[in-house]
Amino acid sequence: MLDMLIVLVLHRSLGILPRSFVHNVEAILGLLAYSQAKSFTSVEATEQKSDQSTEHEHECGKRLLTRGRQLANPASARAQRASQTGH
Repeated sequence: MLDMLIVLVLHRSLGILPRSFVHNVEAILGLLAYSQAKSFTSVEATEQKSDQSTEHEHECGKRLLTRGRQLANPASARAQRASQTGH
């Protein structure tokens, strides 16, 4: 019996919120069907996959934070781009 399955994702990872929901539901249904077919009573991520997922989320978060700062201060963003390109 399934007690709880927690799914944590960046809500904008696929760009369109309803599509993100569909993707998550499909992934969970696939996991449950596979688990039932194999008679698994529990599922858990390996430590390696958990670490990879955490790193991916951190990288996505950095991009979102950087984009937020650029939107808040467009002049600073232009200066940063100019310094990176040498112009």
